[in-house]
Amino acid sequence: MAEEGIALRDIAAVIAHGLNLPLTHLDESQVDAWFGWFAPFTALDLRASSAWTRERLQWQPVGPGLLEDLQNMDYHKVTLSQ
Repeated sequence: MAEEGIALRDIAAVIAHGLNLPLTHLDESQVDAWFGWFAPFTALDLRASSAWTRERLQWQPVGPGLLEDLQNMDYHKVTLSQ
């Protein structure tokens, strides 16, 4: 990944926009039900970094960044369960 420190809320906002859905806030009582086993991780400020991979493999990312890639997805192919 080219960029670091992308907030989960920013990722959710791009996906919600692509699916033409409202971005809503979850209070603490809703987080466990919505995210299940992943819920504890949503509250942590876990910054992902590709620095180790770049250094170790002499790799440089090419192509769009995460948010740009999500913005360019064809969300018409996505089916939503009710």
